[in-house]
Amino acid sequence: MNSMESKDSFKKADLLLKHKDYENASKIYSTLMDNSDTAPVACYRLAQIANETGDPVAAKNLYYDAFKLKPDICELVLPANHCNRTYKFPGIKDLPAIETCHLCGKKGQPYWCYILPEVASTFRIDFNPVRTWMYCDNCHHLYADEFPVQEVISSKNTYNPPMRTIMRFFPYYSEILTKLANFSQGNDLLEIGIGGCECSLVAQEMGFNVLGIDILESNVLQAQSYGIDAEVADFMNVDFGKKWDVIILGDVLEHVSNPVLAIEKVRQLLNDNGVIWISTPTFDGATARMLGHNDPMRRETGHLSYFSRQSLFSLLNRFGLVPIDYRISSHYNGSVEIIANVQ
Repeated sequence: MNSMESKDSFKKADLLLKHKDYENASKIYSTLMDNSDTAPVACYRLAQIANETGDPVAAKNLYYDAFKLKPDICELVLPANHCNRTYKFPGIKDLPAIETCHLCGKKGQPYWCYILPEVASTFRIDFNPVRTWMYCDNCHHLYADEFPVQEVISSKNTYNPPMRTIMRFFPYYSEILTKLANFSQGNDLLEIGIGGCECSLVAQEMGFNVLGIDILESNVLQAQSYGIDAEVADFMNVDFGKKWDVIILGDVLEHVSNPVLAIEKVRQLLNDNGVIWISTPTFDGATARMLGHNDPMRRETGHLSYFSRQSLFSLLNRFGLVPIDYRISSHYNGSVEIIANVQ
């Protein structure tokens, strides 16, 4: 098969794949595996088909075969302006395997397999490029199959610029905080993961006594420049000597290595009449179901857990936290927002 014939074959197979004609697309890609020039991309596409047809184990093997055949395959499969197009596979890193579900300790089964550099602008070279999501049928919960050892980021050795403060989010947080004020009997508020400070800024304006914590010193310094009381801290290791009426946990829970210990810690920090607000992605919600395999959350490098309504409610109930408000986020596609109070 000459280069022109190969190009035509790829076009035909890619069109079949786009229309989910997996059987006929696979037949064409398989013929292209015999040519060293076309084999890497054909292998990559066969991996995609394996994942989309329910065989994530085969997908993982095929993706790594593609990278081994051509370590810089991202130059061929990603758009010209893609931030990860220059990624070159250095070989499989020996990362700690996550053997069991974060929530119940039972062993999950391979569920999905994706290439992280395809979407994640936050992809880092300390990760392997292939991510398998494991499904726990006991908890209806997903967890990553491997993850680098987590270390607290410190600006003492690496500068991380602060997150940008986006003013258009102020009305969004105003609505949330108004609702929280109706549920709470006090106004001492702790924000875990202060980020761009939008929530804390609005909370201050609305009369809350705010403390924000973050592992990034640059975020904390930015918050302090706005007049927010803020500290560099890992909330799992802090002891404030007091409890809080409202705790904000916005897009944090999916990043922590042990969500059970995280919610247990939050409950310890919460007053007996307090409320917690959580925002986190779900893998079976309306947005995820609509986007399917195009959901960028499935390729988000820094996520260890992917919650469902069932797994999140079960986790909260374990520590006497009862969801009293559940809604789809208008801030992040694919995320949900929950308010829960102490039972």
